[in-house]
Formats: sequence, structure tokens, C-alpha cells
Amino acid sequence: MADRERALAAICDTFVSGDASLPSASALGVPRVLRSEVEALGRPALVAELNQLLDTVESPVLNFALTGRPIRFSVLTQPERERYLKRWATSPIPLKRKAFQVMKRLTLLYTYGVDGSPYAAASGYVRGALDAPAPKSVTVRLPRAGETLDADVCVIGSGAGGGVIAAELSRAGKRVVVLERATPRFEDEFDGRELAGYAALFVDRGVATTTDRAIALLAGSALGGGTIVNWNTSLRIPAAVQEEWRAAGIDDLAPHYDAVAARIDVDTDESERNGANAALERGARALGLASATIARNVKGCGDCGPCTLGCRRGAKQSTLRTFLADASASGAEIIAPADVRSIDVSGGRVAGVTARVVGGDVRVRAP
Repeated sequence: MADRERALAAICDTFVSGDASLPSASALGVPRVLRSEVEALGRPALVAELNQLLDTVESPVLNFALTGRPIRFSVLTQPERERYLKRWATSPIPLKRKAFQVMKRLTLLYTYGVDGSPYAAASGYVRGALDAPAPKSVTVRLPRAGETLDADVCVIGSGAGGGVIAAELSRAGKRVVVLERATPRFEDEFDGRELAGYAALFVDRGVATTTDRAIALLAGSALGGGTIVNWNTSLRIPAAVQEEWRAAGIDDLAPHYDAVAARIDVDTDESERNGANAALERGARALGLASATIARNVKGCGDCGPCTLGCRRGAKQSTLRTFLADASASGAEIIAPADVRSIDVSGGRVAGVTARVVGGDVRVRAP
């Protein structure tokens, strides 16, 4: 095993050492998965960061400067490795704290997320049988490279914003083209597997972070946007915030909220409390605190669990199953995958959009 791979295995095993009943991270193959997932992001700078980190912890010379001991990280005992990484976690040097958080986050993600993980099973999380997939609700087209499309309106993105705009304008008789960067996935591909779902439905395969790597960012990258992977919680902006907006000249949002809520079936009829939320409610009641049931945008939900990996039965009333379906039925062209590269401007007005598709570019003329 090369020095870097020894160091990576040692770091992962420090976080997940295993015991008599559960394997260590390296025995589970987590280091291999971690490296392959980082490489799959297609960003050489991130791979270089990982390699630099591994070179640092495995260098006797650098460790002598850092710890006073000329030793490789991989030959330290488990307690010694834990102390080493804990010093990183509380270091005044931001780079060390960042490295600790990233490696901890990724190790645990892949330990619990790999198919058949014994850690997931030990925690009581076991995937049930798959439901029959709901039928496709939209038609997607992939134009030929070099093709030019004409439209009254080009909508960039197919999520909670773009989907509504596309539906309203196409219903009003406008020629609408929707460009979505993500590869389209439908219900028959939502199988509840975590790592496959993160890779297919999230920005950066589910491991996006802020620039300093301190905060994880879960953002959807799918036909239907974040509405495909959210937990269905449907909250309105607090009244105090609405009052601030009204003072700034924005009219009452209530009728617009009502229209959206009606289309995506927002109610509390299928908001079943799980064990954790039932405990929170009991605690709130004991403390004299008010509590309320959260409204959700579902219809025919079976509480199968993996909401954030796409709803196979189509119960989640995502943009894909509602507003995009409306747009498609009204004649809107939905193009995916199509990565917008430039917005063409003429005379101070947008005249069109150029997007990258398989094999080349397409242009949408939308004066």
C-alpha cells in the first residue's frame, strides 16, 4: 500500500475503528470510496488538497515539526491518532480545523452510506422493498449539437422558481424552452441507495461545502431542482418578514402562497410524527411551549423514508410532478442536460441563450 493510501486508511479508521461486531472503515472499503468520490468531482485542485493532506500526516519530517516526533501517522496507535486529530479539531490554524471537519464528514458519510452498510443496519436503518415507480410526468428532449431553438421565453433551471415560471407562461400561450443542467432522472431510477442518489441528484455528489469547507451545503441538482431531494417541509415566510417586505413595496403574498399550496398539495393530512418528533412534542408540552404540525407537499405518502433521494412512488408533489408537468402538457420544451454557458444580449436586451449539450452547443433565440 502506498504512503498516501496508508495515511487515508489510518485517518478513516481513527474516526471509525470498528469493534468485535462491526468492521473498521478501511475493512468496509471507505478509504477507496472516499478517494473515488473526490476524484469523480472532476476538480484536480480538490484531489491535490487531499494528497497534500495525506503527504503531510505521513511525513516523519513534518510530523517532527508539528508534534516533536519523527513518525508517520499510520504507525501511531489508535489513542495517539485520536489525540493527533483532536488537536486539529481545536487548532487555532483554520486549515487544520478544516481538514478535520472534511475528513470526519466524508468518513462518516461513506461509512453509513455504502450499500449494505452494517453501521446503517446496526442503527436500525434498513431499506424496505421498493414501490412500483410512478409514471413519467414530463417529456424531455435533447436537441442536436448546433441546433437553434426559437422561443418567447427561455427559462434557466427547472426547480421551484423556474418550474413555476415555465408553467405559468406556457399556460398563457407563450413558447417556452426550459434549460436544465442536470441529467434528467425519473421515478424508476429512485431506488433509495444513498451514494448513488447523492451522486445523481445533488450538487457535487452531495458533498458541496462553503469555500472554507466549514459548512456542508446540500443542494439539489436534478430535473425539478431541490424539490426532488427536500424533506417536503412547506413553510411560509414568517409574518414579520412579510411585513418588512410589504413596507418595501411588495404586496401581500398570501394569494400566491395559496395558489402554489393548492397545486403542490400542501397540508398536514399526511404529516405523521415519527418517534423523534413525538418526543419533541411531549417535551414541548411538558415545558409549556407551543408546537404545531408541519405542513408537507405530499399526496399518497407511505412514509417509506428516503425522501431526500427522490420519491419513487411519486407522492412528493415536487416541481417535476406538478409545475413542470403542467408546462410540458402546455407545450413547453424541456431540454436536459443543458448547461448554460452564455446569455446573449443585443441592444441592452437579452436576445438568447447558449447552452452546452452532449456533443456541442445549442442556441435558444428568445428576444
